[in-house]
Amino acid sequence: MATPAPAKAPRRRRKTVAPVDEVEAAIRAFGEATGLRVCVKLLGRGRHPSGLEEVAARRGLHDSDFCMGVKRTLNERCKDCDLRRVPERCASERRQFTHVCHAGANEVIIPLFVEGALAGLVYVGQFRTGDEQPAELRRVSPAELARIEGLSRLLGAYLGERLRRPRFVSESSRGYRAETISLFLGNSLRDNPSLADLAKHLGLSVTRTAHVVRESTGRSFVELRDELRMERALGLLAGTYHKIAHIAAECGFSSAQHFHRFFRIRKNTTPLAFRRERRADV
Repeated sequence: MATPAPAKAPRRRRKTVAPVDEVEAAIRAFGEATGLRVCVKLLGRGRHPSGLEEVAARRGLHDSDFCMGVKRTLNERCKDCDLRRVPERCASERRQFTHVCHAGANEVIIPLFVEGALAGLVYVGQFRTGDEQPAELRRVSPAELARIEGLSRLLGAYLGERLRRPRFVSESSRGYRAETISLFLGNSLRDNPSLADLAKHLGLSVTRTAHVVRESTGRSFVELRDELRMERALGLLAGTYHKIAHIAAECGFSSAQHFHRFFRIRKNTTPLAFRRERRADV
């Protein structure tokens, strides 16, 4: 009599971890390792597929006791530091650096670049390295600072990689195609990408690419590109003090005048007027 085959153990379902949870877990681990807060700001990437926009919504403000105390009296100087000095230095030096803010606190600044464009900023802090700095801040030794800066480079590399990765695993899914298309356009906005550029990236004909964009996103190529341009422009206007000409170039416009017309038609206001309205909310 044949021996019956042993019953197969039930297959366990693999727990799916949302991208935002993975990023939050990495940031929490970094915070536990360094004892420092992490602030994440994205510049003009409102619906990024990695989930980083959700992390930025939670961690986009300097909400430490030290910062909140400084902002009560020096908020305009805080804005100038965060919206002008830091982004301009990131764009110029294109690397991580440690600086002392206007209030005397040390912060490690991690710029996030995608296809050469400054896509986000990560602030690690606040602490002090000298006796002349605010006494309520934690004192960090040179050896500890070197460790913090090294771990910050690892965090920056991880977050930068997440910014370049679509969320969906299945390449046959509509969601994957839509995010692949949006990711390509978002990453190449500065070069004013055409439908032919996208077709080359996808390995399809121009005609087929136009159909795939419509099927996957519900919008035409031009509508989708303009929507992403507006998202990038709104983020840069609200999140930096970059000049309008610089923002126009970052969004792929041939001139500041072209960008001004584009913005006014869609928002019924000017870029500068929009920025003035948002300054009180930063």
